Amino acid sequence: MSRDMPQLQPYEPGLIESARDTIASGLLGMGLYEDNPYAAYRTAEGLLSVVDFLPGIGDAKGAAETVDAAKKGDYATAGLMGAATAAGLVPVLGDAASAVMMGIARKRGIEDVVPSQIYDKRVKAQPIMEDLKLDVERTEYDAPTVSLADYEGQKALLTMADRTPSGDTIFGLNGIEFEQPVYLGGGRDYMFNPDFPDQAWANAQGYVTAVENAMRRGGDDSMLVLPFQMAPSSNDFTDMGPAVMIEHAKAALGKRDISYIDKLIKKADPDFPGINDLEVHQYIRSTSGPKRKNIEAAFSVVNDPSPAQLKEGVRRIPGALSLTEMRLAISDPRQLQDPTNLTLQNVGLLHGGSLPSPHSTYAAGLLGEGLGRLDRPLTFRDLNPELLTHPRTSATYVDPTDQYKARLGQQIVTLDEGLLSRIGY
Repeated sequence: MSRDMPQLQPYEPGLIESARDTIASGLLGMGLYEDNPYAAYRTAEGLLSVVDFLPGIGDAKGAAETVDAAKKGDYATAGLMGAATAAGLVPVLGDAASAVMMGIARKRGIEDVVPSQIYDKRVKAQPIMEDLKLDVERTEYDAPTVSLADYEGQKALLTMADRTPSGDTIFGLNGIEFEQPVYLGGGRDYMFNPDFPDQAWANAQGYVTAVENAMRRGGDDSMLVLPFQMAPSSNDFTDMGPAVMIEHAKAALGKRDISYIDKLIKKADPDFPGINDLEVHQYIRSTSGPKRKNIEAAFSVVNDPSPAQLKEGVRRIPGALSLTEMRLAISDPRQLQDPTNLTLQNVGLLHGGSLPSPHSTYAAGLLGEGLGRLDRPLTFRDLNPELLTHPRTSATYVDPTDQYKARLGQQIVTLDEGLLSRIGY
């Protein structure tokens, strides 16, 4: 056991983070990204990454590379940098700025989704899953490996995370190009995503406040956070699911089919503006989880109505996305084959306190940062076995009753010598 533990110090934003926030706020204030704070923060990161290349700030090599980029037609970045500089938003940071994007790689391509029995066991669903293709930009974070033994004596919050990736963007599905790409920003990698600066985890304001209160009661200025993986259906709560279904429908379905689905949705939610309404994405971002699920249910019903529903007059619209297709499309591909056993992977550090989150579903974020990925496979049950008592719960499966118990309240454990020894440290 390591006795020289890293100290959990109170958090103060560094120069780079402050500069990024200033640029993002300025871009939003200029009206360039009025409805898309994600894009504002990503652009701020990009602008900082090229500050070193500006004449007088970077070295000659950096300036030459800037010229080369301009010659290749990268005028968008040059124009944004010029506008931001003219507005006084870009600070002179010198050599430190080029490190902002270190450890983050993005790549766009056509991706075959791997079918998953975890997501749908039905025989008729297998060919549908096999045919699913995404036009997607994936984001990879080069996070370091973390040993919990280095944090002996510290407390850790075990809390939920949906199965979406954080930082990916879907541009189309099954050859259908979306009118508006869908950003995927949840999941356990949220703590690494620069689009959500200075935050390690996010949820509804009530839950975030409850965590803050629990930390205060325990006298904890800082605490580790280990998000556990939820069931595939956890993706249904977010705005990302209906957003993908709506964007696909707008491009793939005719007016008659769209009008029919609109009517089904409005039967349960009269406030729904309509699939083709310009404000539909703003609506799904601001509405409740149950209303988002109502939208998803309408698509699922017309995709594959039951015999009873057909008898009642429900129309079949095969071009509409099913729940299975939507869940697969917005899931982290690394989690498609994982059973629902509350897997832990990432380790973050909470600094205490919260702030509004730019996330489109989760309104509040806990201040903190991502530390890295665990050095061994662990689950919620490994760290808190006393809570999961259902007889069907095992090392590879957690009964829904125990899954629900894990999500309730604030599950906080202390990484003492006994716990660390039990899990192999």
